[in-house]
Formats: sequence, C-alpha cells, structure tokens
Amino acid sequence: MRHRLVYPDLSCHGFNGKQKDYFLDFIVPPLLDSGKYDFTGICNIYNINVNTGKSWKKRREDGKKLQDSGGRPWAVDNNRVKEIIEVIDEAEKQLKPLNDNDIIDLIHDKAKTCSEERNRIYSEVKRPTVEKIKKRCKVKKRKAQTISNARYIACSDPAMSYCMYLMLKAFTAEVPSQLIWNWDFTQFIFDPSETQLGWVVADRARSRPITTRGDESLAIAIKYMHMGSADGGIGPMTLMISVPGMKEDEFVVKEVPGLSQVNIARSFGYLVFCSSRCGNSRVFKWFLETIVIKTITDARDAYRLYVSLFYILIYI
Repeated sequence: MRHRLVYPDLSCHGFNGKQKDYFLDFIVPPLLDSGKYDFTGICNIYNINVNTGKSWKKRREDGKKLQDSGGRPWAVDNNRVKEIIEVIDEAEKQLKPLNDNDIIDLIHDKAKTCSEERNRIYSEVKRPTVEKIKKRCKVKKRKAQTISNARYIACSDPAMSYCMYLMLKAFTAEVPSQLIWNWDFTQFIFDPSETQLGWVVADRARSRPITTRGDESLAIAIKYMHMGSADGGIGPMTLMISVPGMKEDEFVVKEVPGLSQVNIARSFGYLVFCSSRCGNSRVFKWFLETIVIKTITDARDAYRLYVSLFYILIYI
C-alpha cells in the first residue's frame, strides 16, 4: 500500500496576520523548493482560495503588512475622529467645553454618519465603544474655572485694551506712578456642580486654564474689589459676597484681621455682603470713602507727593 501526505483543509480557517506570515514564510518555501508545486498548487493542496493566497503574496511583495482582514470596522473612521477633535477644540475655544452628555451625543452622531456612508443599518454604539473612541481622540475630562458671560464679552473685545492704553497715555503723562491707580473688580465663581467638568484634548498646549462661562448655575460668587498702583502699591483686600436674601439697598461690612494680600502684622481686609455681586450705590459710596480716598491719601503721605493731580482708572 502506497502512502501519501494528507494536507489539512484550510478553506474554512480564518487566518490572522501572524498565521498568514507563517504560511508564506514556513509552508510555501519548502514546497516550492521541492519542485512539485508552484504557488497555485500549494494553495490548492491546502484548499486555500488561489486569489486570496496571491493577494497575501502581493501585499508581502509590496512591503505591506498582512493585517487581519476580518471583523467589523471602527464605529467611527479616522476622518470622523478628526471631526470630533475639531468640535472639542472649538468648544474649549468658545469657553463651552463639552460635558459627558455632549461628547456622547457627538460620538453617536459621527458613528451614525459613518454607518450611513457604509450603507449599514445604524446600531447605537455601546458604552465600551464610546470609551475606546475617547481614547482614540486622546480626550480627558478636566476641571474648568468659571467666568461670567459679561466677563467673557468684555475680555473678548480688543478695542477695550486699546482704549485703556490710549487713556493712560493721554491722562497720566504728568502723574507720578505712585498716584496712578487701577480700580478693578475681579470675580471668582465657585460651582460644585458637574458644569465645571469639561472634555478637552489632552495634548494641547494652553496659555490659560481651561475655562467655562455662564451665569445660569452659579452656586456662589465672590468679587474681589481690587486697587493697585503703577508703582506696585495695593489697597486693602475687599471681597464682596452676594446674599440673595438681603434687601437691594442693604449691605454689611466686616473687618477681618489677617485678610490681606501681604503677610504683615496687623494687616486686615473687608468682607462686604449685599444682595447682588454687582453691589449697590451704598456699597460703592462706602468703598470710595473708606478705601479709595484713604488709600490715595496714604500714598501721598508715604511718598510726600502733595500735588493736586492723581489718576484712577475704574474698570468694573
């Protein structure tokens, strides 16, 4: 009885990339060297589709990797990933970083677009797939500082900076630096809600902290009533806190030892409570009489600048 080799039937075997490499590197060469088979014959004895085998060989000859050809494609392709990143970057630029629901809706929308382009019936992507897409986009959830819409609008207009520069040049040419003062109200917003958490692209270089804006969900706002001079002088730290239950024309002031920008013995500052973080007429009257006038008078005495001229830039 004559014996012959029996080759396995691989027609139903799904080859991965490593198995294709093994077939071309270790199965095909010895059989070709035997002179009994050509490449087509080798495919036939293993019952591998000849065109499939030749496509592997051609990819190898072209210097391409034999990647897995099976499996479902990504829910979103590379172009959609770029679009997702662009939307996230633009949202951060507009100081409206995407929250959890926003980014999930964005990914679903791009996945649906991909399905339509592939002529497939759209099936909503599952949570694990959403997380994988986030990793592909290299996005992270970060805590953002909150500013008001009014502050955003004011800081977005370069004309304001130009005007301030011209005013200073025009009005302070003959004024000593010790008597050039800036009165500026800066607001700090504390919001414990999720609105302060936003999704951003992690590897971006940023010149300022991640910021969001809006007045709708403010939990507590503290306004810093700051006074500073061109010479580096400062007025007493004054913080205004809104208390919605107070009357519109009512305010309460508390002197607080140690509440100061400087670490000097017997330094103090003020806490001002009123119905709105914008203050009222009585608050500003108190601030002018107690803080502004006294601060400028003290500066004149300290530097012996007994001149009638001084300049204060009020920026609220």
